[in-house]
Amino acid sequence: MDLIAQTIHNYNNSIWIFPKVIPDPLSKDILQALQKCNYEETKKLDKGNFNYVFGQHKNFSHDIVDYVNSKSFHAFVNHHTSQNISTTLSCWASAYSLGHYLTPHSDAVGKRKIAYIFYFNQGWKAEWGGNIAFDKGTHWQMFVPQNGTLVLFNVEDNNNKHMVTNVAVDNTRYAITGWLI
Repeated sequence: MDLIAQTIHNYNNSIWIFPKVIPDPLSKDILQALQKCNYEETKKLDKGNFNYVFGQHKNFSHDIVDYVNSKSFHAFVNHHTSQNISTTLSCWASAYSLGHYLTPHSDAVGKRKIAYIFYFNQGWKAEWGGNIAFDKGTHWQMFVPQNGTLVLFNVEDNNNKHMVTNVAVDNTRYAITGWLI
């Protein structure tokens, strides 16, 4: 497996969006595998602090996990972000269903440099929620999770505060996510 970026959206050299970087036959295969996983509901509810509720599967097994841990993926990320990534710190599956969300937060923890999210779902709509949004000071820049899309964002400088909007429908959107160092 290797990624070929047909379209790249670069936002201030800190957020990169690669629409449909994983072609439909493979993204459908990954989606089917994600739908079969047993997700543990992960939650943190602490008034006034970072809160979240979502499904997590930490031991997802698929070729995409091997790819995310490969030198090929690190080279792809380095090429497009001008970072010096050499290691995948984590890789796990997430499922956001009705009532799931992440409140605004930063991923600037330890040696993390880049966060990555591969989205897998069919026909997700903005009004359903489950969208990633970045704090731009005067507004939130929102991206709708589209099937086969990769999102990368810099987490080193603490400037990419982000959230996942509340899922408001009885539907689930899936992702493979983690951090690179």
